Amino acid sequence: MNVTPAYITDYYVDGTESSYYETPFYLYNGNSLMIVGKGTNRTIKVNIPDISCSLFALTNDENNKLTLDYNITLQGGGVVVIFGDLVMNDGATITGGTNTSGGGVYFWGGTFTMNGGTISGNSAIGGSDMYGTYSGKGGGVYVMGGTFIMNGGIISGNSATGNGDMNGAASGGGVCIAGYPATFRFVNGTIYGTNEATVSLRNTAPSGAALDTGSGAERGTFTGANGAWVSAGTLSTSNNTIKVANGNIVP
Repeated sequence: MNVTPAYITDYYVDGTESSYYETPFYLYNGNSLMIVGKGTNRTIKVNIPDISCSLFALTNDENNKLTLDYNITLQGGGVVVIFGDLVMNDGATITGGTNTSGGGVYFWGGTFTMNGGTISGNSAIGGSDMYGTYSGKGGGVYVMGGTFIMNGGIISGNSATGNGDMNGAASGGGVCIAGYPATFRFVNGTIYGTNEATVSLRNTAPSGAALDTGSGAERGTFTGANGAWVSAGTLSTSNNTIKVANGNIVP
């Protein structure tokens, strides 16, 4: 599956589609793409064991936009956003992705809006280069720049592992907010931690199993015609489950 993004606006998947390319979909030059599963849940997956695999990459233009809509599962590779926006809606799933950081989503700039859906079963495992070793950061979501807005959905069962001599212990099994500037605004949804009785729901990492707030995280709501952000408080790095409803922590 090798797609030329310039000719795509909506893509309807009517079966399970597999790719042996490391990154079969690229969006660039300000292109937009919406992925929808036709009729029932459909899957797009990568079939090669490569830790740097992703199914979608957005590069070179801040006007790029990828929307994962209902009935679609990305399996074995997540999304890498260097420039542009990512939207994830109810019925979308990102699972089984493995990367050095950001097993499900590696986000560098723009806005990632998670309105619903599930990010689960992804891994950040770290790596090495000529300078040293690196631990994994952000098993589910790694935010190096831009803004991550969580309006709904579930982040569960992800992991970050390793202890790198360049960046210390792994952190942010569910979400890692790492960059400067990078912002996390949490309105609704659940990020599971190690205190959950159901083991499969637990995000895991030596530090910040649920959330590593890094450069900043807040809970709150957007209000008014212009959608102004109203903070209800900051969030701290946590190993335990974080549930938020309308900007408020749910016990």
